[in-house]
Amino acid sequence: MNALLANLDWGEIGLACLETLSMLGTALGFTVALGLPLGVLLFLTGQRQKLAKALNSPEVRQFILTRYKGQIAPGF
Repeated sequence: MNALLANLDWGEIGLACLETLSMLGTALGFTVALGLPLGVLLFLTGQRQKLAKALNSPEVRQFILTRYKGQIAPGF
């Protein structure tokens, strides 16, 4: 066992650990930045929430259809 540990470069292992932690931190940041607002929006527009009725109004539906015509689905 000591023969295996003697050949390790602990400086490179430390650097690799720091790189791994920075990648995890970056991924966590993006996840929170994108997931938290999306989750809140989905919760607030659920069936029994107040914003569900507001976003399902004919005015909002017409705005979305005219603004994004052809971008949501081809021929839509």
